[in-house]
Amino acid sequence: MCLLRVAPQDLPASSLLLALAIAAHAGLGTVVSLLYVPFSTALGVSVTGTVLLGVLAYALLSFRGLVARFSQTYAALAGTGAVLEAVALPIVAVLDGTSSSDAPSATGVLRTVPWLALLVWSWVVSGHILRHALSVHITAGIGISMAFFWLSAVVIHRVFGSF
Repeated sequence: MCLLRVAPQDLPASSLLLALAIAAHAGLGTVVSLLYVPFSTALGVSVTGTVLLGVLAYALLSFRGLVARFSQTYAALAGTGAVLEAVALPIVAVLDGTSSSDAPSATGVLRTVPWLALLVWSWVVSGHILRHALSVHITAGIGISMAFFWLSAVVIHRVFGSF
């Protein structure tokens, strides 16, 4: 799915798959967050993000009258999110060594390019999933994905502060 070759409807409607995807998303999100914050905060940030992903997906599917697609959609979003978090871990670990107070340099800018590329790709992957789940155009799916990202960032920042 991260390569845009399959859609959420290609996944089995399995509560076990959904549980595994949610656990992987929350678990890997915690590991990535541990690079910045203590365990309790990392766990809170990750669980909050995972729950928000499900709540927002459910709300959109409900609005469109497509709640029957929730299990596969949430599993696809959480599962692909976990895969992308696993890819992000080494990138974030490298970037963690770059202090934000350092003057911008060509090396510093180049080090952020992989992270930015991964962020954009995550929007495309989520947009692909949402396009199929909501029966909308890919640009709408990507726009919704970007709105998910922004809304999640705002909620997490308000609950846990900046880090």
